[in-house]
Amino acid sequence: MISRIIEARPEELRVFLEEAAGSVQVQGAAARNRASLGGTRDNLARLSDIRQELGSQIERLEKQAEVARRYNELSTDRAQKQNLLSLLRRNEAEAEAQRHAAKIERSATELESETARLREIERELEQARAEHDTSGDALSAAQGELYGRQRRRLTP
Repeated sequence: MISRIIEARPEELRVFLEEAAGSVQVQGAAARNRASLGGTRDNLARLSDIRQELGSQIERLEKQAEVARRYNELSTDRAQKQNLLSLLRRNEAEAEAQRHAAKIERSATELESETARLREIERELEQARAEHDTSGDALSAAQGELYGRQRRRLTP
């Protein structure tokens, strides 16, 4: 084989070299493939571990997401209930204010009515006083006349 290589022409030498290089490449490729296959197995094992870890993380994250969704639902529900409670309290306060305003209005009307009645009573009292004074004057006059007549009768 060596004598053939030495005696070979440049084209033949090239074929020999290519054949030799091809077998080295094939051997190198086979070795690389074997090494690569081992690396691939290692990579698959690492990927399996990573996948398992990511799976457990996904489960935790899904649970956290569910808790967050529930929290948001409850927060929204609480906010709506607080708004309804505020609205209810405001409506009750407005109704109470209207009841008080109506009561004040009734009281004001009653006060005006009682004031008018008081004025009427005061007018009647003044009229009764005037009549009393007139009656008192008439009584005094009548008594004076009576005393005068009695005096005249007693005086000879």
